[in-house]
This record gives sequence, structure tokens and C-alpha cells, in this order.
Amino acid sequence: MKNFIKQRDGPARYTMLEIKNKKVKTPNIFFINTNRFKAPDFSDITISNQGKKDDLIVLYSLENKTEKDNYYIIQDAYQLFLNPKNFVDFIIKLRQKIGEEKTIYMPSIGNPTNFALMAYMSIDLFDSTQAIIAARNNNLFFTNGQFNVKDLDEIPCSCPICSKYNGKTVDMSFNKILNHNYHVFLNEIKNVRNSIKNSSIRELVENRITAHPNLI
Repeated sequence: MKNFIKQRDGPARYTMLEIKNKKVKTPNIFFINTNRFKAPDFSDITISNQGKKDDLIVLYSLENKTEKDNYYIIQDAYQLFLNPKNFVDFIIKLRQKIGEEKTIYMPSIGNPTNFALMAYMSIDLFDSTQAIIAARNNNLFFTNGQFNVKDLDEIPCSCPICSKYNGKTVDMSFNKILNHNYHVFLNEIKNVRNSIKNSSIRELVENRITAHPNLI
């Protein structure tokens, strides 16, 4: 895995990642791809522990890395994220330790409400864990949070899933909710990349934080 920084906006980086002979823009999302949860067709990169073709199989923790490795996985990211101050301190120290060229993958906690902030902190890769957990709880993700289908009379979304759905919101199936969430994840990570390229990532972060002050 090789990472080439194309543009910066403060600590945030727009990069081109070479992974298994494929070039991928970052920040980006590893979409989980298993027999139970199939990655969407629009995935740039997928991740699995089942040896699926074309997946990047990641079975390592931060402690297993050596200096020659080009990427780091943040172990126990969810627990770390529960304390915002410790989380910020950890990311700053990690980036200082590994340098600017290394790729950081933060599993399990990335979602449309915090992609911008995490990218602003120089984190490069996320995954679709939160999209799956939300769908299991019948929650639809938006950039201002997640909402249970029973609390929405109308779906404020025109993604390919929602624009074709004519039933009651409360009757949406798990697969429809999940695929809606996947589209929202994709759209927001594109927003993040565009903001970095346009030198406006700070404005996007401030917009997202107004809905989630706990991220500060």
C-alpha cells in the first residue's frame, strides 16, 4: 500500500492510495463485504476476513505494525473515541510518530456526522460498520444524525433507494435502510474530498459540529 498526497487543507489530506494495483482516492471507506453483508457495487475498496476476491484482508492491529509498513490501524478505536480529549491527543501523537506519508485506518466509528472532523485530523480510511449497526436498529443515517424509521413520516432523501420507495417509512426493510445508509456514507465522503480540494474542509467541519457538539 502506497499513499501519495495530492493536496492538503490544514491537517486534512487528499491522497491517491495504491492498493493491490488499484488507485483509490482518500479519504475513503472500506465497505464491509461478507456473505451476510454484501458491499455495494459503487464501493472503491472493500474489506473482509473471509478471503473474498479483490478484498483487502486486514487482520492486524496497531501493535503489529513495523516501521516499514505504510498504514496503521487504530486498535480499540471505539473505546478511544468515547473520550474526545484522549482521542485527539492520541491522533496527534500517532501522526507525529508515524509521519505524514503513512495511511491511518480507523475502524468501526466513522459515519457521515464525523467523517469531516476525522479527515480534518488526518485520518484517511473508515469503514461501513456504523451503517450496518444503524440499519440493524432500523435507523437511517443523514449528515445531521441517525433517525429511526418510526419517527419519520417522510424520508428527507432522494438517494436511489429512497426515491423509488413508495411504502410507509416504518415498513422499510433492513436491506433498503442499509443501502440508503451506504449512499449517505458515499455522498458525505465525496463532500469531504471536495472540501479538501477546495480548501474548505474547516467550514464543513464547523457545519457538522453544530449538529453534534459532542464531537468537539
